[in-house]
Amino acid sequence: MGFTWWLPIDDMKPCIKTNTYQVKLPKNGKELLDWAGELHNCMTKYFKNIKKHKTIIYCFFQEDILAFAVEICDNKIVQAQKKYNFDLVAEEEQVLMKWFELFFTKDVQKQPNLTPTWSK
Repeated sequence: MGFTWWLPIDDMKPCIKTNTYQVKLPKNGKELLDWAGELHNCMTKYFKNIKKHKTIIYCFFQEDILAFAVEICDNKIVQAQKKYNFDLVAEEEQVLMKWFELFFTKDVQKQPNLTPTWSK
């Protein structure tokens, strides 16, 4: 029995590794539940909308520790939160915005094989 990915392949493009962060998508509902538990938030309430491709949640890991999650809908940041729904600090916001601009602006989306060169 093979593994079935539950999200479109295009959603995988922003899953990158930089000098300081690794950006991942949850592979399934269980992983989303586990990551919501790590952040002590309610990410799992978005499960149905993720499966229907109405929204997507990317998680940013730093040294294998989940640092924060961001919800993207219609190529816009809906929200980005840390553990216990705390706001991101300035450095995290900068990283998030660089990543977002790299993968979610229209000009960049036309270039499918970009390799990120930025770090913190």
